[in-house]
Amino acid sequence: MRPQVLRMQAFGPYKTSETIDFAELGTNKLFLIHGDTGAGKTSILDGLVFALYGDTSGGERQASQMRCESADPALPTEVELTFALGRRTFRVLRSPKQDVAARGGGRLVTKQASAALWDTTDAEPGGEGKVLGTRIREVNDAVRDHLGFSSEQFRQVVVLPQGKFRDLLAAGSDKREEILKQLFRTEGCADLERRLRERARDVVKQRDELQIARRTRLDTAGAEDDATLEALTSQAAASAAAMKREAAKAEKLAVKAAKALSEAEKAAEAAGAVVEAEGLLAQLKEQQPHIDELKAAAERAREAEKVAPRAVALDDAVEELGEAEEALEEAIKKQTKAVAAEKAAADALETGQQRAPERAAAAEQVRRLTEMRVKVTAWQKAERLCEGADQVLATAAEELQKAQAVLTVAKAAQEEARRQVGKAGAAATGLQSAEQKRAQAEKLAAQCAKRDKAEAELRRLSGVRDTAADAYKTAKAAFKAVHAEYAGLEASWRAGRATVLAGELVDGEPCPVCGSPAHPAPARGADKVDDAALDEARERLEEARRLQDASRDDLSEAEAAVATARGEFTALRDAVAEGLTTAQAKADARACQDEVTKLVAAVATVPDPDEVTAMANEAIVAAEKRLTAAQKADRAAASDLAGKRAGAGELATGIPEELRAPAALERALDEAQTTSKRLEGELKAAQDESITARENKVAAEGGAKAAAGTEVAAKRRVTTARKSFTAALGQHGFGTAEAYQAAVIPEEDLAEAEDQVTAHHDALTGAKGQLKQARASVKEHPVRGDVEESRERSLAAAAESREAQRLQNDADNRVAALKDARDALDTLDQQFEEVTASYAIVGKLAEVAAGQSDGAKVSFQRWVLGRYLDDVLLAASRRLVTMSSDRYRLQRQKEASDLRRPSGLELAVFDGWSNRARPAITLSGGESFLAALSLALGLAETVQEQSGATPLETIFVDEGFGALDQNALEQAMDALTELKDSGRLVGVITHVPELRQVIDARLEVRGGPGGSSTQFFVP
Repeated sequence: MRPQVLRMQAFGPYKTSETIDFAELGTNKLFLIHGDTGAGKTSILDGLVFALYGDTSGGERQASQMRCESADPALPTEVELTFALGRRTFRVLRSPKQDVAARGGGRLVTKQASAALWDTTDAEPGGEGKVLGTRIREVNDAVRDHLGFSSEQFRQVVVLPQGKFRDLLAAGSDKREEILKQLFRTEGCADLERRLRERARDVVKQRDELQIARRTRLDTAGAEDDATLEALTSQAAASAAAMKREAAKAEKLAVKAAKALSEAEKAAEAAGAVVEAEGLLAQLKEQQPHIDELKAAAERAREAEKVAPRAVALDDAVEELGEAEEALEEAIKKQTKAVAAEKAAADALETGQQRAPERAAAAEQVRRLTEMRVKVTAWQKAERLCEGADQVLATAAEELQKAQAVLTVAKAAQEEARRQVGKAGAAATGLQSAEQKRAQAEKLAAQCAKRDKAEAELRRLSGVRDTAADAYKTAKAAFKAVHAEYAGLEASWRAGRATVLAGELVDGEPCPVCGSPAHPAPARGADKVDDAALDEARERLEEARRLQDASRDDLSEAEAAVATARGEFTALRDAVAEGLTTAQAKADARACQDEVTKLVAAVATVPDPDEVTAMANEAIVAAEKRLTAAQKADRAAASDLAGKRAGAGELATGIPEELRAPAALERALDEAQTTSKRLEGELKAAQDESITARENKVAAEGGAKAAAGTEVAAKRRVTTARKSFTAALGQHGFGTAEAYQAAVIPEEDLAEAEDQVTAHHDALTGAKGQLKQARASVKEHPVRGDVEESRERSLAAAAESREAQRLQNDADNRVAALKDARDALDTLDQQFEEVTASYAIVGKLAEVAAGQSDGAKVSFQRWVLGRYLDDVLLAASRRLVTMSSDRYRLQRQKEASDLRRPSGLELAVFDGWSNRARPAITLSGGESFLAALSLALGLAETVQEQSGATPLETIFVDEGFGALDQNALEQAMDALTELKDSGRLVGVITHVPELRQVIDARLEVRGGPGGSSTQFFVP
């Protein structure tokens, strides 16, 4: 990964937006990141790591804590990084969760974290490129996939933050393995291990399945072994032949009993049919009177249907007559109302014609006011000019007062500036000393906090270890008890199997186990334990063994964790003064911070004393110029107002007083025009109303006449319809209308009655035929014995036949099953031999690849990584030997330090003074820095040389040089200088002045009240 452009906005000490373009370095591959303490050097590394992974370079601060507290609340915190991977380029934009001002200012709103990633390799200039992810998880996964590192691994091999140099050096073997796998791309080795392991597991599984299948086959057949299976097969064949003879005999008896039952049932069924038919016929005869009544009513209703059309016509004629009478009454009412309206309209028209003088007077008033409008308009314009001049004068007077006040304030500000400049100069003198004290106090407080955290972790892990020890003790006792229980059950099960076989022995016949015809001492009286109980006990035993092994592993891990935690706590405890509490250290740090804050605020009040003094003097000059201009403008405005007022007075002559008020003329003109229009409108409305009333009267008279004619015609139709209805009643046998109404039946009820009559006739005919057939069946099947007795005998015979057939089928199936079992066992034995031969090859290869063959626990992938690590350590040692004056070199510790864990990747340092190797973690602070720097440079060099590895194009080193003596510092500077021609980009953050003299290119970081800024200085 090679950074190209980094943009940080409201991030850390960068108050606004700061862009770092690494292209400005040109051909310089080694550069210094330089600046005062707190200016924001480490924040550059934080920005790189945050953009890629969403956390910080030290891994201790949360992303949400990186927002600049003094940034504009409306400016969101975000980091944008453009970087290259080989020939491809990418751009990532990320923002943390933060509170920012809502649109329009005011309240703060919470903005959730966000991230986006683009592939800009083939994008046009200024183009966005291909979107790879717009969600945090998508971006995180894509960055890990492309870079090949997690955030923690990135901080160990690319960015070496403050206090983190020892991470890669002191990392556990497992973490170092993950880093090396990512760098050297050994997925193929791991894949080979996996495929061999899976192949061996499959072979073992096949072998176990074959053994289980063989045991299952024997258990299913009820045999202990192959000999027992052969004996059981012979016994089953003899039993099957006997069962076949018994089944044939039982089948003949069942057929005879079934035939007798059939004859008895037919005779009983015929006798019952006669009784049923006679009962049905008697029931139908009882219903006959009701059916006759239904038939007569239905015939009467059908006659009434013929009269119905005449009745409907009479009802329609009566209804039309009622409607005609109502229409005539309404027409007469309309005619009366129209006559009255016509008279009222004529009276209103006469009244309107008599108001002609009022209409003439209103028109004259409109004309007179219209002529006055021109003169009033000119006078009002002159008045408005006077008002404008008056306002100009008032504004000039106000400006004069303000100019006098500004001059007074400027003089006071000049005096205050002189006082503040003196105060800020005194604060700047003590600020540097206060910042150094604060940095020391914060560092001590952080060490105390880490010590307390390590102590708490040690107590927690000790508790976990004690719990794990108790659990292992309990699991071990439980396994011992379950094992004893299983052993007893297995012995009982074996004795029970012997008892079962003994019970099947027959004197004179050979034993299925030993073959002897004599049985002198068969097994007796053993408690029976079935296979299911034994299987359950075996499962309990396996579960207890698994729990014991798991608890033992947990205890081992807990003990290792306690040892590691104790070492970390001891180192942290010894690094601080005895008796110093975290609270005391934090209180000291806060006090130092308060003092620094106070001094910074004092200095910030006057960032540039000369500029403040000059600004105060300039303010006085500007105020005096403003006062002179205001006095001149005030005099000019007073003269202009006097001239405009004289002109307005001349125009007001001849305008009545009541028309001078604003809009008075327009209101009077509007009232006159409204009155004239109203009078004209009232006359026109009266004329229109008179014409309309006459037309309505004529129309109403015509409507009344037409309604009277309609009523006469309706009465004639009613008379005709009544005569026709009366004639129809007599024609169909109804003397009165009431008799006709009584005969009417709804159509649904009439249809139902007719259906009942028809159904009764059909049922009667059918019952007579059924009785005749039943009597004929009785003659054909006379009574022969009791049906129930015959049924019982038939059922019993059929049951005996089925049972005999079932026993025969069971015997045949038993013979076939035993033969199938024998064939299956032969096939399983052949397969087992083939699988066993295969495991002899595959299993051994899998053990070797997994590192399980010789106890060293070095897998194939770890062996390959170890070879790569040897190359890395060789390159690293070349530098470390030089930087440590031929004392130290790094080497791989091939012997396992913990036999419970995989080995092969542990690091050791060979000390030339003692001529012995020891763990790398035992190096001092300065020595650890040199070793870690050598390891990082050696790792980058080796990876660069390996084809197919992940290229390490960039390294950032944050501090650590201050812990070196002069000789070691010179050696470290020589090593960094060699990197100029390596092609890798190396950034160094340090306060050591000697490095600034050696490294020509630098990125200068400046802090200040307005936020930090950066600038490249390149030779």
